[in-house]
Amino acid sequence: MKSEIDEMAKQVEQSRFHNREASNGIPASAFARSIGMRSEGWFQSLFEAGHVSAKWTHHPVTNARILYVSDEDIAAFNRRFLTLPQMQIEFGLHQNTCAARLRAARVAPFSPHGQDFGSLFEREKVETIMRMRN
Repeated sequence: MKSEIDEMAKQVEQSRFHNREASNGIPASAFARSIGMRSEGWFQSLFEAGHVSAKWTHHPVTNARILYVSDEDIAAFNRRFLTLPQMQIEFGLHQNTCAARLRAARVAPFSPHGQDFGSLFEREKVETIMRMRN
């Protein structure tokens, strides 16, 4: 009967793999892009070096292992670090102006033990310079 087929279709649809809920948070790669860091694996490198928190989870659709950041992880990152696009928003200055001020004050990007994490700066050093110049 058609009603039985419709009921079976509903059960199959409810059990489909892609209907699983996503993990609490967003993929670290999406967060990295949102703050202007577009290098492949950038956040993962920062995570593996122990400078940020995140967690490995399986993607709800592909089941691939993906690094996710929660709201708490993002807040902790923002308390410690700033990128040039974030500085532009927070201080109301163009990224080039922010970069020039940091160069003039000889504030180097975050680079512990010579590791390159791009244009990532420690918030405490940046805030001091940006507030002194405003």
